Amino acid sequence: MVPLAFVHIRRAVQNGRRTRPTRAAIFAILKRGPVLIAVCVGAVSPGIMVLLMTPTPLAMIGCDYGEALAGDVVRWHVVAMFAPSFATGFVIKRFGTRSVMVAGLALPIASALTAASGISQNHFYGALSLLGVG
Repeated sequence: MVPLAFVHIRRAVQNGRRTRPTRAAIFAILKRGPVLIAVCVGAVSPGIMVLLMTPTPLAMIGCDYGEALAGDVVRWHVVAMFAPSFATGFVIKRFGTRSVMVAGLALPIASALTAASGISQNHFYGALSLLGVG
């Protein structure tokens, strides 16, 4: 928060007066196709992540896998979440924004389907790894 205190963002100036966007202007922006798609994908993917990530360690302990294994699954989820970031820019440049967004939505859905298909260690590892990459 401290660095943000020193950031100065200029507001749009029109006819020498500062203007604020109206609600109608904001909704007009949100109604545009690419913006609406980005907002929807940006809402669905983290929603799936929260709904899947939160109960996984509890489910693993409930299935008698133990806290150490649950922690390991979460650890690999975090690795799968951050490791691809080194190549994400190249992937977007190569395949395009829309393709990456589709993959970013498809992987959490595949993760949820994997999680719902069983309770083995492989299901837990696979589901959270797919979720992390997505």
